[in-house]
Amino acid sequence: MPGVQFHLDKAEHNTRFLDSINKSIYPDWSVTAMFYIILHLVDAYLANKGLVSIPSHTIRRQNIAKDSILGDRYLGIASSYKFLESESRKARYEQAASSFARPRVQRINQAFHKLVQFFGQRGYKI
Repeated sequence: MPGVQFHLDKAEHNTRFLDSINKSIYPDWSVTAMFYIILHLVDAYLANKGLVSIPSHTIRRQNIAKDSILGDRYLGIASSYKFLESESRKARYEQAASSFARPRVQRINQAFHKLVQFFGQRGYKI
């Protein structure tokens, strides 16, 4: 089963990809990379708590909601994660890259940076 370091390595790998692309030309790939960076930070966090087998996005969301910190509504981590997941899914399956208006891109970036900061403060840095 993948452990903490595996997920941190995957998050770093996805970060290198995100840094290598032109985000204005490929906003769909950008949001997808952002989501998978955060997914691996979540999985590293959960693996550190002993949850090393997360077979689906549904199970991951359930574990996020059950966690006393990730699920804390005041912090908004679960809602930011869900937003990125939804935007990534839309980008991959429902919308053309040209549909990414500036306000939407700003909301995506804000959610991403909030989550990166949250996990970074807890030792899960990329």
